[in-house]
Amino acid sequence: MHRVVYQDLPCSIPGYIRMDPEGYCTIILNSRLSSERNRETYDHELEHIENDDLYSQDSAGEIEELRHKG
Repeated sequence: MHRVVYQDLPCSIPGYIRMDPEGYCTIILNSRLSSERNRETYDHELEHIENDDLYSQDSAGEIEELRHKG
């Protein structure tokens, strides 16, 4: 289960995931970006959740490289 929150972020940051102490994920999306771009970011962040990337020992760069290949 996860929540979605829109925040004003720098345009260079489309979104990210934050996990609370209870283990629930919040997908943060950039309110400055288009709904289409936010949908793409949502799908991308959801893929991270589904692949348990938050628990990976790999670096963020390695995880992103893997996700963008696929």
